[in-house]
Amino acid sequence: MTGVGLRWTKLVIGAVFGFLLAGQVAAAEGDWRAVYVVTYGGSTVGELHRELRLQADSYRFSSRLIPKGMGMIFSSDVIEQISEGAITSDGGWRPNKYFYSNSSRPDKPHDFLFDWTAMKLSFATESVGLVAGLHDELSQVRALAQQIAAGDREINLQVLSGSKRRIYGYQYRVEGEGTLTVPFNGGGQNEEALLVTLTTSRGKYATRFWLSPARDYLPLRIERTQIKKQRVVVMQLIDFE
Repeated sequence: MTGVGLRWTKLVIGAVFGFLLAGQVAAAEGDWRAVYVVTYGGSTVGELHRELRLQADSYRFSSRLIPKGMGMIFSSDVIEQISEGAITSDGGWRPNKYFYSNSSRPDKPHDFLFDWTAMKLSFATESVGLVAGLHDELSQVRALAQQIAAGDREINLQVLSGSKRRIYGYQYRVEGEGTLTVPFNGGGQNEEALLVTLTTSRGKYATRFWLSPARDYLPLRIERTQIKKQRVVVMQLIDFE
């Protein structure tokens, strides 16, 4: 991979951490899948596919980031994440397994096991103490949705990064509300949205989310700015079913 490709990959991958980073907040009503188009400088560089499958007492949430358009010039990396775990009595998610892989490093997938009985987090040949309430990059979005629905406007979460194999502090803040026009399912429509900002203990990026209360705080749009160089990656919801 070239130096330019590596920088592009880091910026775009960063844009989808947690939420998306992150990623997207899980709808509590049932199974679904969503597709986001990822743009950089006005050009399409990738697609993000997310899928949720629910059982009576468990969940499986998967994410796949695929280079598209101009993005294929700089990188062929496909990023996959899977979070599996239990649905708690209050409807939250407690991760038991988390998988992260980058196709450019097929020999180094990252598998994490959460042992809530022994309070141990295991990966590869290592094992460390498990922080109470810890989430992975996918499961954390459910905790965010629940706290926003409960009326919280400042939310702090401890999140395991699959790519870095480290725990970071995420600080979310609800800034306001308004209406957002989105190219949803092939046609523009207006949706009520909450504007939520995110800062992390990394401190390199500024991230803004527009979340849909009507869709259990599903992100409609995400903007992630590299603070030092003002590079902006945008993710826009284009399909949901």
